Amino acid sequence: MKKCIPILLLGVALTAIALPAQAQDAVPAAPLSVEQSEDLTTIAQDFVDNLVAGSYDAALQMYDPAVRTSITTDTLRQGWEEAVTANGAFQRIVEVETQALGESADGSYVAIITTEFESGTVDFLVNFTGQNQIVSIFPLAE
Repeated sequence: MKKCIPILLLGVALTAIALPAQAQDAVPAAPLSVEQSEDLTTIAQDFVDNLVAGSYDAALQMYDPAVRTSITTDTLRQGWEEAVTANGAFQRIVEVETQALGESADGSYVAIITTEFESGTVDFLVNFTGQNQIVSIFPLAE
């Protein structure tokens, strides 16, 4: 069962500032190349791996520098701990889907990371810059 939880709201407030509102609902312009998709998938998996391992400094370094000024390692830690409290122990990453944003002028991308916890799955939407840096991450509603 997927749950919408108040976790990893690392950039929810920043999302409104950092990305156009329509970018989250944009239709993909074109499929990503295999290489682009693999790069984003690896970054998304590494980000979650860092959270699971408690490597919040490493996770923070994956954010765009402009966003890092508003997010701290404490924010990351608190968000991850809330996810685990709400959903039980983290089990695994089920899959990562990546897409280019069709209406984005800067070549932004999104990844949907489906994760499995003890009590079910949770999907996270990760917004990336055109330079493959994280802008925001938040859980998707069921």
